[in-house]
Amino acid sequence: DLKKVSAWFISGSLPVPLELTHPLSAEIRLVALVCSQLQQLRHEADYDTTARFTRSQAQQLVRRAEQAFAAWQRIRSTDEAKAFLLLLLVTDRWKR
Repeated sequence: DLKKVSAWFISGSLPVPLELTHPLSAEIRLVALVCSQLQQLRHEADYDTTARFTRSQAQQLVRRAEQAFAAWQRIRSTDEAKAFLLLLLVTDRWKR
């Protein structure tokens, strides 16, 4: 669900009933992008026995996560953030 919802926000193509009256902010797109990237890397780390990450790479990923958390703090009360959370809850039932 996170991958699908993040893809909608990265592309700016939300399901029709949740279209917002303004373009998506750079902050929500950053949150979606980082969530998607970190989830993919987590799967890689968990299931790919050949995957290796250097300390430097791990530190860079932590910084990206911190940037996303800071962006979320700035937008968490906005309609787009509420839509992101709502879609995380209902996306498996959503018909596009």
